[in-house]
Amino acid sequence: MTNLVPARSSPPAELATLSSLIELRIATRSSEKSRQTLRDSFLRIVRVLRRKGIPIESVDDIPVTKIDAAYLGMIRELLEESEPALGPSTIRQTLGDLRTVVKAAYHRGLLPHHQMEGLREVRVTGSRLTKGRALSDAELVALLGRCDAIGGVKGSMLRGVLLVGVGTGLRISELCYSPMTKRGLRVDSVSPVDGHLHVVGKGNKENACVLDAVTRRALDAWLEVRRDLPWRHVALFGTPSRGRILRPNWLWKMLERLAKDAGVPRFSPHDLRRTFATRMLDRLDLREVQILMMHADPKTTGKYDKRGAEALAAKRRGVTVFDPGEVKEG
Repeated sequence: MTNLVPARSSPPAELATLSSLIELRIATRSSEKSRQTLRDSFLRIVRVLRRKGIPIESVDDIPVTKIDAAYLGMIRELLEESEPALGPSTIRQTLGDLRTVVKAAYHRGLLPHHQMEGLREVRVTGSRLTKGRALSDAELVALLGRCDAIGGVKGSMLRGVLLVGVGTGLRISELCYSPMTKRGLRVDSVSPVDGHLHVVGKGNKENACVLDAVTRRALDAWLEVRRDLPWRHVALFGTPSRGRILRPNWLWKMLERLAKDAGVPRFSPHDLRRTFATRMLDRLDLREVQILMMHADPKTTGKYDKRGAEALAAKRRGVTVFDPGEVKEG
């Protein structure tokens, strides 16, 4: 019987550089954030190798033929020792990115089979508390009140971003349209057939967001304002002053300023997504919310649930373990 698997008993004499393999993987990433995450992983690896005293200027100084299970284990130990601020998930991500590039080299016939053995056995243990929070009713009311006080295009747009973000659970990369990837919210994202908000986002997945009455009214109100603006792009949201396509980093700054002016603790755009998930989980089961959020794993959806932590914290604050003022002498 013919063997369809190509033999890889020994690597070719001329190996591709590690940076060229990294660029090949970067090209497969759907968003700039995920591409930057991959770059950061290898910058981190170069940094810890330098601290170890290994003379290295760039990733190309790392011979591809040396990256086996033992090498991966060494990188894990260096990250844990040299980068104490890194959480297990970041170290896990870094090793995963390195493993992915090594696998790409193997599938291109650049590495022998035995070099792949044991790579998946190098694991990272531990965990950290999940980040972010869900916004309360009072915080949302304060933020929307500030939007109304700002008024004009900026106030209307920020109000639309807040209510669409909370009402759909979209990521910031989906709220903001990207001309490069052609992904994110457009003016014509609302389907005339089903009335859902269609958007292509992370992982090149299309999501049809079902809109409740409040979210739909907020979207329609912004679209009415948007139609009268001289903007020449297709993005749903833009910069109020110049009408440029709204970028994620600009939205970050605008929401940060809005929170400060509204007297609300700082929050991230992703907290709008966490708010959506937390409130949906009050009414729907985990599997249903997982589908709405386009998560491949229900464990990921569970990390967005802020109900338990917030309720427990409220209960804990109401219980005094020991009050020395209540102790009577004698």
